[in-house]
Amino acid sequence: MTIGHRHFTLASAAGITLASILWSTGVRADEAYRLLAGDVVAMSIAGVPDLSQEAQVQLDGYLSLPLIGEVRAAGRTMPDLRESIRAVVTSRLVTVYTPNGQEHLRSFARDQVSAWISEYRPVFVSGDVARAGEFRFRPGMTVRQIIAAAGGVALTPAVGPVVNTAGLEADYVGAWHALAAMEARVWRLRTELGEDIGFEPAELPPRPQRNTALEDILRVEKDLREARALDHERERSFLERSLTQIDQQTAVLVRQLEVEKETEVADAADLEQARELSGKGLYTQSRLSDLRSAALISATRRLQTETNLMQLERRKIEVARELERLDDHRHLSLLDEIQQARVKRAAEAAKLNELVARLEAAGLAPPAAGTHGKIVVTVVRASAEESIEAALDLELEPGDVVQVARQSIVEAQQFGAVSAPGTALLRTAADLP
Repeated sequence: MTIGHRHFTLASAAGITLASILWSTGVRADEAYRLLAGDVVAMSIAGVPDLSQEAQVQLDGYLSLPLIGEVRAAGRTMPDLRESIRAVVTSRLVTVYTPNGQEHLRSFARDQVSAWISEYRPVFVSGDVARAGEFRFRPGMTVRQIIAAAGGVALTPAVGPVVNTAGLEADYVGAWHALAAMEARVWRLRTELGEDIGFEPAELPPRPQRNTALEDILRVEKDLREARALDHERERSFLERSLTQIDQQTAVLVRQLEVEKETEVADAADLEQARELSGKGLYTQSRLSDLRSAALISATRRLQTETNLMQLERRKIEVARELERLDDHRHLSLLDEIQQARVKRAAEAAKLNELVARLEAAGLAPPAAGTHGKIVVTVVRASAEESIEAALDLELEPGDVVQVARQSIVEAQQFGAVSAPGTALLRTAADLP
């Protein structure tokens, strides 16, 4: 594809200048790279953004910049080409335009001219990947990164129609994690009900990848169990403290009631005696009235204390019932949750079994860690005219073709790499505890 030259706005020129700076400071190792057809070269002149240009190296090895003309680029390094561009620009007067539209001739110094590779030839990925095709090259890109950009490694079915292997494996991974989460939830609920059991990861199918997903799920369930237990214990402690306070208040009121009863009896006796003496003329009416008031107050206090004691007794009964309901409600809630979790776990197990069947029908192995056949990555490098059996961390070059080959399940079986398709990886819902 011919890009040709194009002028840039001031903002675009600023971006290109930044790219030039990054090139000059951070990608020095690529200065030895030799240009080939498909690479895009950009140039700019400091202070004159309108003269910023870029062009693609054509199939004949030349690139054409309006300010420079045609220049041979294929097979040359960027420092070599940059010097040629600088030599041409600094050897002539260039027409530039002022902001008001006037034109004048201007010469430039060598250090004002910059040139760099703005876009490399693409790299290509083929074979057993989710999305084969052409991908933009970036310096430092590795085989691992380009395979990830292509959607990851996928198994090609040995027979049958083309299937979305990446989608099937992704569904399997998601279903495995969903089942693992439900297994962990059932385990956590059973321990909350008081069962002394450990979590058995062997009850799950092989994990689909080497990661800490299961450990993370268990850690969350353990944290949830501890938080719920702490919350329940706090509620129990609050109610138990309330019962203790009621008992303490009751003890105080009982002692107070005894004193008030004695006072009431004494005041009643004083009033009776005063009445007898009043009949003999020994007590005045005002004194007799004071004693009546004292006796009434004593009786009222005793009645109020008895009322308070009755209210405390009712409150104690209510708190005791609330404490009993708290434990019963927690137990019933846990039973309901574990029932729902078991139903959901059975559904997730059925879904995972279905995905295993679909994978095996397509000639694929479930993506369990360590059960795949060997993955062979070959890099075809045009610049070196060679094919390399590459490691995943091999750095790519522009124009490389990455070929990914992965053994089918049949080939893997021949070498004992994976289990046979009929091997049971999952338990049925009836087998679940």
